[in-house]
Amino acid sequence: MQADSIAKLSFDIANERFRNGTITVIELNSAQNDMTSAASRYIADLGNYWKNYYNIRKLSLYDYLTDKGVSVNFDLLTEN
Repeated sequence: MQADSIAKLSFDIANERFRNGTITVIELNSAQNDMTSAASRYIADLGNYWKNYYNIRKLSLYDYLTDKGVSVNFDLLTEN
């Protein structure tokens, strides 16, 4: 999340500098692209975190959030 916040702050500064006329629209566009890329990376990283968490949970049969083992009732799964 920190990279996302830094990219947002950088864009805000670039936007203000653009309004003051000290940077070009190309530099503003670059700052906006950096901000968008940082947000996309954050979302992808968050998705990977939870995918890996549930994969570890599945492999270990342990829920680290509740500090309990994960169990399955196979009789219920084979009914019907």
